[in-house]
Amino acid sequence: TEFLGDAVNSQPADLPQRGRWSITTLTWSILAELAVDGHADAIRARAIADLFDQYTLHRPHMARHWGTGNDVDGLLGELDALHAWQPDLWRRIRARLGGVSDAELLRDQVDALAASASDAVDRPRVSIFGITALPHPHLEVLAAASQHRDIALFAPTTSAARWEHLRQLITEPLRHPVARDSAPRLTGGHRLAGAWGRPIDDGHLLLLDTVTAAGGNVVGPGAAPVRSSTLLARLQADIANAAVVPTQ
Repeated sequence: TEFLGDAVNSQPADLPQRGRWSITTLTWSILAELAVDGHADAIRARAIADLFDQYTLHRPHMARHWGTGNDVDGLLGELDALHAWQPDLWRRIRARLGGVSDAELLRDQVDALAASASDAVDRPRVSIFGITALPHPHLEVLAAASQHRDIALFAPTTSAARWEHLRQLITEPLRHPVARDSAPRLTGGHRLAGAWGRPIDDGHLLLLDTVTAAGGNVVGPGAAPVRSSTLLARLQADIANAAVVPTQ
């Protein structure tokens, strides 16, 4: 997270810096707007601040549309009337804080990072370990930064065979935002991996899509060796090899 923040904040000084939409600032600003409406409630203000903060990270595309007066939902479709108060309040907070939101600023900073002059010889390689999933804005930062330095991301997986099957599903770039039900999805394989591995599959799908779009290299995991003949070892091997276990 520190590297991602440093990467985007190192852009030219003429670009506004993010940070005005912190949780604390949002809470007090929302409380002030609620007071204008005669409904001052600190607990409610904090809950809305948490919600808006999550939108900045996980639905920045929606927040950017809200900033331009286009009231859409997380998939850029028509917003349900029940939630119509949210974009209205978002724009009031945007005006109160005197400018564009962090979601809008991040888009400009990512574009500037990708277009910045290359001096990769002076930039050390960045290695990231143990990450199975990242929000799409963070992946965009990594993709932009990879234009000027080597970035290696090591993502664990429970099944080399399942990962390889997932990789074969990436035949064209994903169109973001991606509805979970419309994204490529694995079928078959070991039942435990299918039942418990969906979050890992989704994370790897986004990682593979980002690397492919950025023109990076993908190196898959090796097959896991069977070290013993115990029941646990056989179960681990079946999961790793995406074996189909017959139902009893």
